[in-house]
Amino acid sequence: MLRKFKFLALILTLPLSACSWFSSSGQVVAPTNTLNINIQMEKTSNQGHAITVLIEQPADMQSFVGQSYASLSQEALNKNISRYVYLPKSENHHLVLPVSDTPLAIYFILDHQPVSGWNYLINSPQGAVQSFTVNTSNVTRTQNIELKSLSKDSSKNSSDKK
Repeated sequence: MLRKFKFLALILTLPLSACSWFSSSGQVVAPTNTLNINIQMEKTSNQGHAITVLIEQPADMQSFVGQSYASLSQEALNKNISRYVYLPKSENHHLVLPVSDTPLAIYFILDHQPVSGWNYLINSPQGAVQSFTVNTSNVTRTQNIELKSLSKDSSKNSSDKK
């Protein structure tokens, strides 16, 4: 009987908790202390080899610009860097990370270093949603939503209506 009650309670609370993730317009609303990262890849991404994603926080512009694959491999074991390894499959990977409001860097390590598009700096990561697509030999950012930029736009629109 207790198991049935727990199951019923879980079933009833799931829809309620899911509602908090969507605004009235149907857009996804992330908690403000998290960063949502979506990574879409196929079986042929990175020529079928594992993809490493390094996330560094705090990150500053000077060290971000100077990073290379060689310097990252030496710093990858720092406590400020989180490491995630994905095997290419035809699926999406979703990360929800607790973050502070300091800049954050995302690095994608592939078999061959692309000229560009392998590192991204997010200045305001709290509440942000970042989406990336990994193909055969490079990474493309497909979505970049930062909560602070949205709130500035909405306050600007509300002042225009007055």
